[in-house]
Amino acid sequence: MTDKHNEDEQERHEGKEVEITVNSKEREMLAGNYSVSFLKEQWNIPAEHELNLFKEGKFIVLGDNETIEIHEGDIFSSQVKSGGAS
Repeated sequence: MTDKHNEDEQERHEGKEVEITVNSKEREMLAGNYSVSFLKEQWNIPAEHELNLFKEGKFIVLGDNETIEIHEGDIFSSQVKSGGAS
């Protein structure tokens, strides 16, 4: 992604700073809406990995083209994409 895209994405987030967990590491970022592909890039998650959000007792796989809202206490994990031809 370009630096301009990153700047545009970050400028849209003028909310309060919240604490989240990504792959067992605590991070701080501004609450708000982010594209999954942007978050993966910011968190150094390889493009070929899935990003999951822990919500209501289970992990939800997030699509790269989705936009999600970041809240205080959100928990994310990444893993190699599952599935494929057998």
